[in-house]
Amino acid sequence: MSSASDSWQSTPVPEEFLRRGSPTITTENVPACPVCGASDYSQFAVGFDYELLTCSNPWRFVQCRSCQHVWLNPRPAVAELGVVYPPTYYAYNYDTINLIARKAKEMLDRRKIAELAAERFTVATMIDKYVTVYRNVIGTRK
Repeated sequence: MSSASDSWQSTPVPEEFLRRGSPTITTENVPACPVCGASDYSQFAVGFDYELLTCSNPWRFVQCRSCQHVWLNPRPAVAELGVVYPPTYYAYNYDTINLIARKAKEMLDRRKIAELAAERFTVATMIDKYVTVYRNVIGTRK
């Protein structure tokens, strides 16, 4: 089981959320790592969603002790996603965003995709080298 403390739930709600009247939404637990399935994790970070101030929940990120993956636990319940991502959310109205902001986002997205592609290439190259070395070692034993 998790060793992550539940004290994060008592994190005080920031004043701007209270002034706005942001509701506390329903959540669902994600007790196991979505990547490896392990259920042992530790608290990674706790914070509030300041982007749109749509809900007053503190959000906790946890880190798997087995594979180091970080995920949101608990996460918003599916029925609450309309609160978290209202019709005014920028992704739904992309064409109304300032052109300079859109171009900057596109540039950052391209950079991120290039970094991910380079990482995957590096990992694939390392695996290929490992397999080659492994075959050479096994081949010399026969």
